[in-house]
Amino acid sequence: MTDTLPPCPPTTDIQPTSNQSSPNISATGQKRTREEAQLDTATTSNSTTASTTTVQSTNTNEQTYEPPKQAVFIVVVGGRPFRLSWESLKSDGPKNFFTEFFRKRKNARIMHIDRDPDMFALVVHHLRGYHVQPRDALQNQALLSDANYYGLKRLRAFLLRYLFVNVGGRIFRLPWSLFNKEGESINYFTGPVFDIANTPNGNGIQTGPSYIDRDPDLFQDIVTHLRGYTVTIRDETHRKNLIKDAQYYAFTKLRDKLLVARETLVGFAGDQECPEVLVHLQDVRPSSLIRTTVSSPSTTTATTTAMFRSDNKPLQYKRSGTPHLLFVQVSDFNLKIRPSDIIKSSFSTGGSNLIQPIPLSAEFCEPAKRKLRELSQGLSLKSTNETHVMLDDACAMTVDDQTIRHLESMKGLDNWKGENQQEDPQGQHAGLNLFIERSITQIHVVNDQLVLYLVRFEGISSRFELNKKREFLSG
Repeated sequence: MTDTLPPCPPTTDIQPTSNQSSPNISATGQKRTREEAQLDTATTSNSTTASTTTVQSTNTNEQTYEPPKQAVFIVVVGGRPFRLSWESLKSDGPKNFFTEFFRKRKNARIMHIDRDPDMFALVVHHLRGYHVQPRDALQNQALLSDANYYGLKRLRAFLLRYLFVNVGGRIFRLPWSLFNKEGESINYFTGPVFDIANTPNGNGIQTGPSYIDRDPDLFQDIVTHLRGYTVTIRDETHRKNLIKDAQYYAFTKLRDKLLVARETLVGFAGDQECPEVLVHLQDVRPSSLIRTTVSSPSTTTATTTAMFRSDNKPLQYKRSGTPHLLFVQVSDFNLKIRPSDIIKSSFSTGGSNLIQPIPLSAEFCEPAKRKLRELSQGLSLKSTNETHVMLDDACAMTVDDQTIRHLESMKGLDNWKGENQQEDPQGQHAGLNLFIERSITQIHVVNDQLVLYLVRFEGISSRFELNKKREFLSG
């Protein structure tokens, strides 16, 4: 689709600015500095003040002088002459640098300007009604600078419809409207970059095109998303890098979308109160956590502790202004299944499905521990239970690629170690040590402690099973 200039604005009387009313060209065509022009204007203004009434009554026709449409004027830019009709000069107006100069000098037909003649050739092309397309970021910025200098508002507005930005050495030409599609109040482009683009001559210094020292491929993915297309996340590293750049460019809604792995609108339970959301542990923001109101506990047995309360509700997560039931993906930690855990499970359920969560020993890596502590501090909790997790009553368990329905079934695995009173009187090595590749958990607050509840996990029980999962190189 070819860009076209917007139609000329209707003719209206606009008061000239101080710079426009004091051009730096003499009536005879002799080049003068802006300081000389401003000094002459000030002198003329002082003499005019003394006889304001006389000037208004006798020089009205001179002040409102309007040349014929086909009158030809010569504009000499950088030593190169350009012939333009009065109609062309005022096409981007009605008041600009050129029209103000000639209106105030009735007998003048030539003016000299110390600017780039090659750039002015594009300005002439625009004044004659043709489409102007800058070839690159440097030319776009230079042309925008001249549009400001000459007071060509329509040309300036057209150039500001697009942004030339250099990201990691790759040039992007993008419409400004693209950066407002996320509904953000302000981001990197609508803030500092927009300010620079709108003041190319700030403090008298010509600014260059915007350069951003970031990955151009990641920026292309972000642009693709902003244009409404689906971006395929290649792997976890790609997703994390996209999150970093979305945060750098202050696209908060895009960052939230990348943080979320999956969203389920309707849960299995019929009394589902809100949609669900699954987030990686490291991506959970403490400020988005919502503690739900816990009702009074029902009658419990003497063996039921606070950690077993069935009335304890998981935390929710605020996303796009809506509370979601939070599920957190946690990876790479160790889980210990002891014979006593099997006994608790059988005693609690009578051999059927679990009806109460069972505490299991766990060992998290340091990054996970730090993140859990951060979440506890964000909720103003006393501490985090870093040594135990709770096994949900409907946890979906997979060990060595086998589906486990009940803890009792763990005894049937090849790597289960039974109790041996002679070799292991304390029972420290009995049971099953699992390496959890990935899990889905919910976060609960129990006794002012943050506790993770396992709802699904995939584990490995030995080095042999780990080695079975290793892949050969292709080819």
